[in-house]
Amino acid sequence: MRLARKLEASCPSARLIWLAATPYDEAVTGKHPGAGAGVEACARETKRLAECRGEACVDMNEPLSELNRRHQKVKPSFTLCGPDGVHPREAGGLVIAAQLLAAQGVRSPDPVVLDASGGARTFTVVEKSLPCPIEPPERPIAEEI
Repeated sequence: MRLARKLEASCPSARLIWLAATPYDEAVTGKHPGAGAGVEACARETKRLAECRGEACVDMNEPLSELNRRHQKVKPSFTLCGPDGVHPREAGGLVIAAQLLAAQGVRSPDPVVLDASGGARTFTVVEKSLPCPIEPPERPIAEEI
């Protein structure tokens, strides 16, 4: 709360948007029992503080946790949080970007799949964004968001 007050004092016209932390995926690391629940509690508190202040909060915890749980039913070693259980991999970053854009009312562009297996192809890029290549094991996540 002190940081929020400092930001308001230094830039009164700023609009604060709170971010609830990404999860800690104990299911994959097998380390630090209870850390995931602790991070989840911090995310809930962040959302509560933002609500008390009447400010927006983008939840990074629940979307990543929900996708992890769903995919771990099929493949227990799956994680969006990387091998350390903390730092999101490419697809996790894509989920985070989608959450941030959605919170601002920005619509995601339709995905583009390039297949050059039949020889050279030419095309013109008209989107005003950078591509986000996703490796095959994580492609199902990109298709879900």
